[in-house]
Amino acid sequence: MTNEFTYAEKLMDELGYVDVMKARIMKHHSKLLFISDSGHGWIRVPKDMLERMSMKPSDFSSFSFHDERYVYLEEDCDAYKFKKRWDNITVTPLEQIIEDVEQRGRAECRNLPRIGDDI
Repeated sequence: MTNEFTYAEKLMDELGYVDVMKARIMKHHSKLLFISDSGHGWIRVPKDMLERMSMKPSDFSSFSFHDERYVYLEEDCDAYKFKKRWDNITVTPLEQIIEDVEQRGRAECRNLPRIGDDI
């Protein structure tokens, strides 16, 4: 990702109207999902969004899962690592863009490959 701002982005950033970095990172994604079951929880993050944050799936532990489009970052360590990076490059609290989804029984992401299994 380039760090060059367009004139409009720079102006909005200087005037405080838009969190430019949030807009650049999120692109067409409007929300992140926090998926939980009775035992644990994960933040579902699009892989293209991680890339725009200069992160990659292999930056996270085998307690997290992935599929072709998303990583499912476990709530204790990996989600915290993601949140720290988010907080360092945006001004929008991560909590403002997360939607809770509680799954009955076992969360579907538990059936996916763990990070590190085939990355």
